[in-house]
Amino acid sequence: SLDHILDQPLHTLHHIHSKLQACVPARPTAGPRPRGRLHHWLHRLQEAPKKESRDCLEASVMFNLFRLLTRDLKCVASGDQCV
Repeated sequence: SLDHILDQPLHTLHHIHSKLQACVPARPTAGPRPRGRLHHWLHRLQEAPKKESRDCLEASVMFNLFRLLTRDLKCVASGDQCV
């Protein structure tokens, strides 16, 4: 269930990663690889467990989730059309 996933930050991020992977077109066998923010983010997400401890990754995930939540709450409170 989604509640179980949200209780664990790294599992939440992995769940988001798998959902985003479904949105990214398959890598072409030849030619340049498309570069964009999503591809860059997915690559960094795959490399992070090799470079950082689990505790550090969880802290980073929680910090960024709270940062996004705070930004969204400020946007809603101000009545702006947020994008």
